[in-house]
Amino acid sequence: MNKKLIILIILSVAAVISLTYGILVPPKYGQKTAIKKAGIEKDELKEASFISLSRKAKKSGYAEWGQSPFSFDAGLSGQLILNGILWDSERPLVIINGVTLGVGGKINGNTVIDIQKDKVILNDGVSEFQLKLGEKK
Repeated sequence: MNKKLIILIILSVAAVISLTYGILVPPKYGQKTAIKKAGIEKDELKEASFISLSRKAKKSGYAEWGQSPFSFDAGLSGQLILNGILWDSERPLVIINGVTLGVGGKINGNTVIDIQKDKVILNDGVSEFQLKLGEKK
């Protein structure tokens, strides 16, 4: 056999043994050893763990940024914004509040009645109204 192949096999076996040992054998220096070295009492430990838990639960400081650009509420505020019209004479589509709808589609209790090149006609159950691009209702 080739010398390089033998070395590769030996290294592979050693890697498998090392990984298995690392997974199966518990660490020698755990939390108890670190606590003994630090000289922390049980009451202090409970308080310290409570503080660490409260730190983990703290929200990030980016709340003042407003809504995340990666999340989208599908028009839950009740306001309808016509984002776009995908015109096709056979099957036109409309994007309202980021949701793609066809004729008969529903959003916030409103039904799409008709889609035209520049506007969309909706029915809210009582009357019909229209939305134009860039317009809010």
